[in-house]
Amino acid sequence: MSPVEPRVSVTWSDAARQILRLTFLSDAQLPPPAVANLRRVIEAFARVGSRGGFARAGSPSHSADIRVAPDRSPSPYGIVFELETLHFDRSALQLLRNIAVSLNADVVPIAELAIDDITPNERPSVLKLEPITWGNAGRVYPAQVPALSFSVHRSEPSDYRKGRRCQIDLARSVDAQVLGRLADSVRDWAIVVESDGFAPPVKPASEACVTVDTLGPFDDSAVEVFFTVFDVAEECWRVLHNVLEHFARKECPVALVTID
Repeated sequence: MSPVEPRVSVTWSDAARQILRLTFLSDAQLPPPAVANLRRVIEAFARVGSRGGFARAGSPSHSADIRVAPDRSPSPYGIVFELETLHFDRSALQLLRNIAVSLNADVVPIAELAIDDITPNERPSVLKLEPITWGNAGRVYPAQVPALSFSVHRSEPSDYRKGRRCQIDLARSVDAQVLGRLADSVRDWAIVVESDGFAPPVKPASEACVTVDTLGPFDDSAVEVFFTVFDVAEECWRVLHNVLEHFARKECPVALVTID
């Protein structure tokens, strides 16, 4: 029998700068490993946002930001995070819903996720998150920033459960520290993907399956990530492209992204 999906509620003001409170509640006391796992995923989500992954439509990736801090007195039956966001795309809230559904079915018993816009001097309204279908996935998942500075060669998958490999080639050779920062950026995105943030259309997030096999430097100018199983929405690559555009502007130009 499939677990009951968590209740999800959202309020949203659409301000350029927002404070979003994420409240994950359980019907039972959360064990410390479950809290640690949830914190790991949400902190990775925030770092993806801080690198421009969830830039609002029309905003360049380098203009978007997220900062996260856990609540100072979390309940034993839940945990609270506050996200301070800039130019945050509300479509990324779909990822948080999917993550809650997947964690509830796996390791963290989550009964409810409340996403509350507590931005001062704003009047948020209730926001309904659409169910994801083949027809709307391209619209309801986060968008890609316009005018990428690098080329992308992406093969369409013949099977959503087959492996996928991505190689990011920089425009020049760099030292190990720069490659390490690029790998860290990709790793945070991969954590969100592995946590079923990008559940495929018409399938519950709890039934998605992603496995990272290899992630790290390929040579002195490239990083690779290889998934042995990749049963998620292809829209996830758009967020990676946003992160890489941010990296290209801040660290080193990216020449080519190849996805096989």
